[in-house]
Amino acid sequence: MKQTFGAIAKKALDDDFVGITADGEFLVITTPLKAETIAKGLVNGFNSATKKFYSTEDAAKGFITLYGDDVPNRKINLVSISIGIISNEYRKIRGLKQALHSLISVKNIAEANKTSSYIYDRPKLVAENSVELKDYNAKLLILEPDYALSFLLETGAKMRGFEVKTINKYEEATDEFIPSVIILDAGSANDVADFEICRKFKKDARFKNSNIIMTSVIHDKDSILDSGADLYLPKPYEISFIFEWVERLMTKYNS
Repeated sequence: MKQTFGAIAKKALDDDFVGITADGEFLVITTPLKAETIAKGLVNGFNSATKKFYSTEDAAKGFITLYGDDVPNRKINLVSISIGIISNEYRKIRGLKQALHSLISVKNIAEANKTSSYIYDRPKLVAENSVELKDYNAKLLILEPDYALSFLLETGAKMRGFEVKTINKYEEATDEFIPSVIILDAGSANDVADFEICRKFKKDARFKNSNIIMTSVIHDKDSILDSGADLYLPKPYEISFIFEWVERLMTKYNS
């Protein structure tokens, strides 16, 4: 696996500085224009290559199952890579300590995802004392029981300039926060209670125009869409991919 990743990295990197910081970790210093391109190349290349190390069934599920007397039916995530990106293009980084602290924080957010991903810590570009205005409703409501994934979605949304609120149940939705998009988990194979939550949102006059993205390990597209979801995304999914759909649906909300 290390040799495979080495070959992918060699292809993605050009004349950039590469240093080993720890076992399984490395640092790349490059230009802001190339940083995201490199990250995408590493993630996409690694995802394509790692499928060859697993069965077709396990690759589709996104995990393998271990059997044993101590921990029966234990799920193990597939091997993945996590990349954090920081840049001094629009902000001043005051010394090595701040750079490392920022980089570690961003990488830890990427690691909260269960699949290969990267997070780019982009500062908001607004003038002093100015107000950043969007030409669409940029409010995102998240109902995701997986704390790590919920935190990852919330952090990623804020980094993209969205207004975001996380809730644990339908009753916590309020009149003060009417989102253009709702990300809702559809539950597990043994508990599809959130199908009914989706129906409640659609019947609620406050959220009748909100677009609902249902994510699920239940690969039953017809049932999920029949419950009122506007879009179905099977888990696991790429964080960058779901936010592409969030932005599209936010624009649609006001059209």
